[in-house]
Amino acid sequence: TDRYPTLELPAGWDSALEALSAAEKSSAAQLLLWRATGASLRRLLSRPSPALPEIRRKLASLAGSGRYESLHQGLAAAARSDHETTIPSLERFLQDSTSTPDLERFEDPARLLLARALYSLKKFDRAAHVLREVRKSSNELTDALAELSWSFLLDERYPEAIGTSMNLSAGGLRHTFTPEAGMVAAMSLHELCQYPESLRAIQQLKKNYEPAYRWLSDWASRPRSP
Repeated sequence: TDRYPTLELPAGWDSALEALSAAEKSSAAQLLLWRATGASLRRLLSRPSPALPEIRRKLASLAGSGRYESLHQGLAAAARSDHETTIPSLERFLQDSTSTPDLERFEDPARLLLARALYSLKKFDRAAHVLREVRKSSNELTDALAELSWSFLLDERYPEAIGTSMNLSAGGLRHTFTPEAGMVAAMSLHELCQYPESLRAIQQLKKNYEPAYRWLSDWASRPRSP
């Protein structure tokens, strides 16, 4: 289910997992249990309004698991918008060099969550530093660049905001859906008193995204079957 998260787990699976976590002591089995508990917790966090006592029980089962514990503490805190807990938890996860191949795919999403928590606390420079560490081959790259441009804008680093936004309009990235980059470029140019250029950025934004906006608006207004 970790590889195929849409597969449903059998009834009673969570209770059995918690019982095994309490009883099992061998290192190989413990690693498998940590992985299974992490998958179970991520599934729980994906639901609307997950029960806090259940989250705490699963986190308790991950106590002492190193990167597994720090990652899932950060995910649980981010789901509650608890930025003060999200930041140190995800920093521990990213700074821990312990080899955990099954967690590597969570590193760039963790950087995005960490940067958003820093951004929410107005720590724009630190957020920008974290976003720059997202790998260039990552599926999260376009989101990272869009959020990096916002961090630069709110930190009043307007040339960097414009440059980062323009990166999303060049090469293969120009085919990605990132309308906020054009907004950031227009606002940054306005702050630099480059009014004609700001207007051109807005016109380019309309040209690139008006068809998509109209399609999405029409789709959202369609009646849904119950």
